[in-house]
Amino acid sequence: MLTLVYFCIVLGLLVCVHEFGHFAAAKLCGVYVERFSIGFGPTILQWKGKETTYCISVIPLGGYVQMAGQSDLPDEEQKEALGAKYIARYEDIMEKQNRLEKDAK
Repeated sequence: MLTLVYFCIVLGLLVCVHEFGHFAAAKLCGVYVERFSIGFGPTILQWKGKETTYCISVIPLGGYVQMAGQSDLPDEEQKEALGAKYIARYEDIMEKQNRLEKDAK
């Protein structure tokens, strides 16, 4: 039983380091990060930083970093939700993504 506890702790730490890599890369590139979450299932702990909501959930078998443009909102609503600071960067990223998709065809 203790082995399972240690396994979950080590896996949680690995997930945290991995997801922090995504978070740091997004921040360094000027991408708005809406949510940084470690774990799945119900949220145990949640707090709001300057721009990002940080979460720790019950099952530490994964995590995610939700960045600008990763939502189900229509484009206009996404831009409005991002605020003026990130709109230019968001449009630049979306333009590059569209160009890459066209080049791939």
